[in-house]
Amino acid sequence: MGLGKYWAQGGKLVTPQDVANASNEYREEMNELKDWADECLMFHSTLAESTSRLVASYEDWCARHRKIPVKAGRWGKLMRKLGVEPAGGEERTWKGCRLVDKDPVQPS
Repeated sequence: MGLGKYWAQGGKLVTPQDVANASNEYREEMNELKDWADECLMFHSTLAESTSRLVASYEDWCARHRKIPVKAGRWGKLMRKLGVEPAGGEERTWKGCRLVDKDPVQPS
């Protein structure tokens, strides 16, 4: 990049789109919940699952695969990166996913 282009962009370096895409792909692959999520969850905006069932499933999965579970705070951050959101209510839930072992009702 020449100095003129650098100053034309406000004196800031711009990340090339290919680099941004590769970085995002790498972050997704490095999500420590990804393997569990691929095996144990289904995703759709109309689905929801209780936090207690999700955590129990994750901890069981970790034990079966001889993995150390991530701590609670990190677990929540990684869940959000999977594209689901926490929801309040009487029982804490996560919107956007459900365990695959539940009744096979397909999302509409």
